Amino acid sequence: MLNGSPAAQLTAVDPRKLGKWDVEARIGSGGMGVVYRAVCGDEIAAVKVVRPGLLDDPQVAARFEREAQVLRSVHDTHISRFLDEDIAGTPAWLATEYIPGPNLRDAVAIWGPLSPQRWWELARGLAQALAVLEIHGIAHRDIKPANVIMSERGPVLIDFGIAHPEDAASLTATGIVTGSPAWLSPEQANLDSLTAASDVFSLGSLLAFAATGRPPFGQGATVAVLVNIQRNDPDLAGIDPTRAALLQRLLAKDPRQRPTARETLDIARRLSDEQVADSTVNLHANDVHSTQPIAPVQPVAPPVAPAPVYRAPTPAARSNRTDWRKPVVIALAALLALVVGFVGFRALDSGGTATSPDTSQEAPAPDAGQAPAFPGSNQLRSGDWLLSQYSIGQDNGKLTVDGTVVNSGDEAASTDLTVYYYIDGEPVAVATGSTGKVAAGGSTQVTLTSDDAWQPGNPVLVVEAT
Repeated sequence: MLNGSPAAQLTAVDPRKLGKWDVEARIGSGGMGVVYRAVCGDEIAAVKVVRPGLLDDPQVAARFEREAQVLRSVHDTHISRFLDEDIAGTPAWLATEYIPGPNLRDAVAIWGPLSPQRWWELARGLAQALAVLEIHGIAHRDIKPANVIMSERGPVLIDFGIAHPEDAASLTATGIVTGSPAWLSPEQANLDSLTAASDVFSLGSLLAFAATGRPPFGQGATVAVLVNIQRNDPDLAGIDPTRAALLQRLLAKDPRQRPTARETLDIARRLSDEQVADSTVNLHANDVHSTQPIAPVQPVAPPVAPAPVYRAPTPAARSNRTDWRKPVVIALAALLALVVGFVGFRALDSGGTATSPDTSQEAPAPDAGQAPAFPGSNQLRSGDWLLSQYSIGQDNGKLTVDGTVVNSGDEAASTDLTVYYYIDGEPVAVATGSTGKVAAGGSTQVTLTSDDAWQPGNPVLVVEAT
């Protein structure tokens, strides 16, 4: 288990109370202020307090206000969750969820480069976070290892202090580079206008660091690093061909040649299982030049309680998962041909027998009125089944839930899933779907759909597998 960064004892000048939050310890500090760990009941927050006098500068005040606005508007399990703020107070402060775990910079310093499995988890999680920001037209502008917490629920992106909408006027004075030099994009180094593609480049630099333990454009003198970013190829020595091919795309000097964050997420999902299962996979650079249209990603609801970490299936489990596919497909095709037009059928693992197509005999679809009592936080496991990652969206106004479902049982199985969707403690929608056969220890992607309307608010999910 990864432990959080060490906390420092409070000094005589540190606040003991910030709004409803009781301050416990210092957990970090920087040029803009100090970050404290604070509690309110059972909830733990990371509270950023601006140093006295800084908000007298209109640019600093606008930066702090913008950070609060960004965090209020974006929701994803891989983005730190907004909790509270008092920007007009003295001192001014902003509270987000406290995320136990070291940042990526410290994790690599302690344990070395990430394993391929952990690397792909990092790539998928951060690409998902950037895809959500992309939907809102927001550029983070400071993607770097110190701003990624390696938590039990996966990587979490923090520190939106210089994030802002792509079409907003820059608050940076002419000639001043905003961000950390080793992780800047060529556009940032050139002081050009920025788009979401700038964050994709910085993601590529971060992922190269996670694979090797070194920044791909060197470190040291800022001018030398910026020249490398603008003109030279990245240092990807020692990275396997599959990951190197993806990184070459992310680190293209021309932002128009980079994949979008959504395309990066799609590529990472497609390649990660193959790479972890078989380290001999050799994918050339052309293989990641995806020309297929990519469906828009939907914002992801943050779990109220940390979700268990998804662990990729073992190679043996994947082998078992692929062995059954062809005969099962053939058998299902024959079965459907036999009964189409005459009888319906139930899921193969339900244990039931074929029934009349008379819909009056079918069990009614669950509705929000049948939801269990509000549990207070996400309940993502039901028996052997775990919804390990998910995104909440809408299709023509109707709720949809896309996610990864893990079979933690000892045998291959399938299940029907029901997800109850609560907003502010009230059940407002229910989504359903099926997994198909999943190997023991394996996982599958599912899309659950609903006849109920998606509603905004603070969502909580409860999963039921039958």
